[in-house]
Amino acid sequence: TITGTNLTGATVTCSNGTVGAATTATATSIVVPITGTAIASGTVTVTTAGGSITGNLTVTAPAPTISSINPASIIKGVATAVTITGANLTGATVTYSNGSVGVATTANATSIIIPITGITVAAGTVTVTTIGGAATGNLSVTVPAPTISSVNPASIGQGVATAVTITGTNLAGATVTYSNGTVGLPTTSIATSIVIPITGTTVATGTVTVTTTGGSATSSLAVTAPLTRTNVALATNGGVATASSTINATTYPVASLNDGDRNGAKWSAGGGWNDATNNVYPDWAQITFNGPKTISEIHIYTLQDNYAAPLVPTAAMTFSKYGITSFSVQYWDGTTWATIQNITGNKLVWRSITFPALTTNQIRVVVNASLGGYSRIVEIESY
Repeated sequence: TITGTNLTGATVTCSNGTVGAATTATATSIVVPITGTAIASGTVTVTTAGGSITGNLTVTAPAPTISSINPASIIKGVATAVTITGANLTGATVTYSNGSVGVATTANATSIIIPITGITVAAGTVTVTTIGGAATGNLSVTVPAPTISSVNPASIGQGVATAVTITGTNLAGATVTYSNGTVGLPTTSIATSIVIPITGTTVATGTVTVTTTGGSATSSLAVTAPLTRTNVALATNGGVATASSTINATTYPVASLNDGDRNGAKWSAGGGWNDATNNVYPDWAQITFNGPKTISEIHIYTLQDNYAAPLVPTAAMTFSKYGITSFSVQYWDGTTWATIQNITGNKLVWRSITFPALTTNQIRVVVNASLGGYSRIVEIESY
């Protein structure tokens, strides 16, 4: 709309655009369609027989709009092609408040396809900016769902705590359950692997479930009938126990280390070993076999909190008062003591250790720390 005086019969031109036919033309007003050519200031000129007059008219870029963002969420740490649909997107730059943005593979007036990588698990804002303004849309970052590629071994013996390795992706921080048994504390837990003791309850196939905040994954694990195994550390099978010291040979005899009592039912009356050096470490307890034996498992049972009324230890049973917390499990290689596994931060009453089969005639547990000042072990078994 051009407002003025003496406009009757005027023609209108624009230095930065094209002019259509006026829809209103009077002595004081002209309404005329003008299409801007370039984003810049231009001059509108009104010309009559009496002369001409000019005025300024600026051409601006249209503001961008976003109608959709697809997908609406992306996985943390994974560069994902995100499609931004809208209008007036030509020449736009894209930023994301919760991550980084790559180089667009498609960019036109109505669509931008661009890789975006989320940093934290939270909602973020996608901003599209042109010289005409900015538009925003929401994009959430989620935790990737865990996957399981293998469970090894594929079967475990009934009633035997077995170290099971779960391999997959996105396993960090996962919890593990088993529909046909009990699960202990993991000895390894990283993004690609979990090693955890599982004890099967019945002879049947169960489901291992790994759960994170990103979801869950499942796999099967069979429980087979228990094999006949020999505890070569047991005294009745020829094992002989010795130790670095004992506080009382009558009430805490070294022989209780391999008498077959996992519970410690007669603690302080022959139910387990207690060293003699309060708060002095290391201490050790040793079993000498009846000749060389090929073994692949060692089980260590430490003192339960409620030792006066102990329960049968399970893979998940923990202690908080008297158990050994840091120790090394070793075997005699014929020349020196070799370490099978170092354990720190232990809270399990029953610690089950599995390893590739080896042949030896002696094993020992070297205790480096414990609760309650003394090293206390109820039983040592080896298979």
